[in-house]
Amino acid sequence: MMYDARTGFPLGEPEVLPLSENDVLPTAVDLGREVGSMILSASGWRKVFALSENEEDATEEIGPANEAISALIAQVFADYIIQRCGPGCRIALGLDARPTGTKIGDIIARVLAGRGIAVEYLFITAAPEIMAYARQLDGFVYVSASHNPRGHNGVKFGLGDGSVAGGKDAAEIISLFREYMSEPDIRSKLVHILNKSEGIQLSPDTENFKNEALKTYLDFNLRTAFPEKRH
Repeated sequence: MMYDARTGFPLGEPEVLPLSENDVLPTAVDLGREVGSMILSASGWRKVFALSENEEDATEEIGPANEAISALIAQVFADYIIQRCGPGCRIALGLDARPTGTKIGDIIARVLAGRGIAVEYLFITAAPEIMAYARQLDGFVYVSASHNPRGHNGVKFGLGDGSVAGGKDAAEIISLFREYMSEPDIRSKLVHILNKSEGIQLSPDTENFKNEALKTYLDFNLRTAFPEKRH
């Protein structure tokens, strides 16, 4: 198990690959039901990720269907961001403090890294911090469901200017997601996507990434408040 140095919270177990056993694969019906409950919008994607489907549940467990959805979310964003910046993209990944965020973040980090993307994992961070930090990268993924109850979770996709992907960009990402979901063998493809990330060594250096994000956010605030002092 890897742990975040700042909080002491678990980041994930590198040796444990989600959906690695055929007997835990979600059924097509379960996967379709969970995807059908998702809200897909430019402001973010969200649903109840708690395994119990209780929006107030504080469990960390999300179940096989939501693990598969998390992998697909990462695959879709990887397609999108690589098309924009080419191989070797650098993106920031962060999450709010919702209990299900750790599992979702672990899966997203694995899939992105498996696609050759350099993931700077901030772990638990505020939305303005990751948005400010992403201005020196190629984009970001923020795992959060904003103001919704703790059993909910979701994602916001961001660009290298620190903004949330909207308009044509949001429509393109949503279209890619729906295109994948329409494929008849999507379950086996999701397992293949996760298997490609086996052996990927994610950087546990979340503390340094988090510190850099805080510095970037502070600098952004100072430059915004005192524009006359810009150099």
